[in-house]
Amino acid sequence: HQLPPGSKLPEEALAEVFGVSRTGIRKVLQRLATVQMVILTPKRGAQVASPTVEEAQAIFRTRARLEVANLPDVLARCQPPHLA
Repeated sequence: HQLPPGSKLPEEALAEVFGVSRTGIRKVLQRLATVQMVILTPKRGAQVASPTVEEAQAIFRTRARLEVANLPDVLARCQPPHLA
């Protein structure tokens, strides 16, 4: 699933979806905030961060590098039906 920047992340709904406590969700949201993936605002909750153009470009560059680096492992696991 993809959530657009600015999407609200209600703790109660997330806890229900993932079958965990709100405390567990809070811990995850705090961790995501440390890597600037979500924004935590007191009394307003969490929302998906809105990266700048430069941040988004850096993310896509990193993702491309990771995908290329993992390509040999993916190809080694492919069976002929997957290659059609």
